[in-house]
Amino acid sequence: MGRPRVILASQDPRAAVRLRAAFDPRRYRVEHAFDATEALLRAEVVLAHAVVLQADALDQALRQRCAKRSRRVALVLVSESERVATVAAKLGAGFVRQPFEPAQLCSCVQALIARAARHRQPPAPGAPEARRDGGARILLLLADSVPRSVMAAVLEKELDVACESAGDVDLAIQALAAPVACLIADPQALLDHDRGVDLTERLSQRGVSLVPIAPEHYADAAAAGQAAWDIIPRLREILDELRPEEDLSSTPAPDSEHPRSGRKKA
Repeated sequence: MGRPRVILASQDPRAAVRLRAAFDPRRYRVEHAFDATEALLRAEVVLAHAVVLQADALDQALRQRCAKRSRRVALVLVSESERVATVAAKLGAGFVRQPFEPAQLCSCVQALIARAARHRQPPAPGAPEARRDGGARILLLLADSVPRSVMAAVLEKELDVACESAGDVDLAIQALAAPVACLIADPQALLDHDRGVDLTERLSQRGVSLVPIAPEHYADAAAAGQAAWDIIPRLREILDELRPEEDLSSTPAPDSEHPRSGRKKA
């Protein structure tokens, strides 16, 4: 697809310079917008691959625009604000906390571009409906948005399921309002949170499996990607157990179960 087009929006000139420094011009086409509204509008006109917004707050109208675009365009919010982090999690967008390392922002954008590309791709003619449309759902609980985005992208691609991510325990509890196949989380992080026990009890009551990961598994983007591959076999087992068993009552038995001795030769 050539170089991905990334639109950056920040009203702080110094912040805009730091945002641009995260992207190698040989690999990305970077454009600047005055504010978030202009960036989202421009993304629709020029078919951008990613929008990076530096903001300390998002009003309701802007949240609605972000929600509309986040499934088709990689959306990353950059801020020091915990409120913006919560908004990003609810929108399914990436979140990078300031101050940040350029490689951290770039890795987050890369992972979300890959995820958005899969959502844009239409199914092949005659292909079965994708399982992520109403099929099994995996819940991923990680505070750091970069490893979370990387793991979600790998799991969605390899397992063909929806992988919903939550940045904290409260958001994970909200996500349990809909059925989930399993929760991927650090058990110690659950114990350290005041509502972690509540979450584990809800999982137990619903028979939802907890797939554990350790801190070293999400220390950075590379570790998160490897961790996703490592837990895929276990996730396949869980998903296979949830699939309805195939009805074999009307399936003809193989020839080996029906002796041919009764057949007469001409």
